[in-house]
Amino acid sequence: MPFGNATLLYHLAIGLADVGVLAVTARFRKVALLALALMGLLAVYLAGALGEDPFGAMRLLAWGMFLHGFLVLSGLAVLARRRDRRGALVCAGAAIVLELIALDAFVVEPRWTTRTIDLPELRLTGLSLADSSNRRLAIPAAERYHVVLGHSPDFALGDVDADLLVAGHTHGGQVRLPVLGPPFVLSAVPRAWAAGVTDLGHGRTLIVSRGIGMERGYAPRLRFLCRPEMVVIRLVPGD
Repeated sequence: MPFGNATLLYHLAIGLADVGVLAVTARFRKVALLALALMGLLAVYLAGALGEDPFGAMRLLAWGMFLHGFLVLSGLAVLARRRDRRGALVCAGAAIVLELIALDAFVVEPRWTTRTIDLPELRLTGLSLADSSNRRLAIPAAERYHVVLGHSPDFALGDVDADLLVAGHTHGGQVRLPVLGPPFVLSAVPRAWAAGVTDLGHGRTLIVSRGIGMERGYAPRLRFLCRPEMVVIRLVPGD
């Protein structure tokens, strides 16, 4: 099932479960824990049933935990605020902890800072997710051979003075038409840069891997004339 459809079905099903848990708890306070446990089992089952692979199942389960879990716990805190103050505080605290974890996982970590490692004859720069998408990124020249790696190839459009630039993200376009190439690459770089080796001039080379996966969003999960690949790059000392 396309991931977009799976996500929609998952939200609808778990959303109904959210309402059910809150409605049952509002009327029968003592079954709150049982209702939460059943909702958790449903979330796990549906993630496994609707996810197209283990990664897709984990992605759906993350939605269930960090979005729907937060909504239900917040709702329980509101329902219990008058008759069970301690229980309300526990639910509110759990909801806050869930959102702090979600913020770290989906907001903070993807924006971890760019880091550079200097070796005797080589400099390696790993870009943060945000920097790899920065078309105005500036990286000065180094005295040694410099390799810059990023998820998206958009950084290659900036003033990146490095010898080798390595990226992925585009999957080569996934669908490549004869002569025309990929109609879309979901990147700011020219379509001709979406896969393979590109000479950027001034001693700079860009390599974009087609990778082995496929788009997990709302695009069709298919490849056409765009074979998966794993790229092995060998760096050897110059003469």
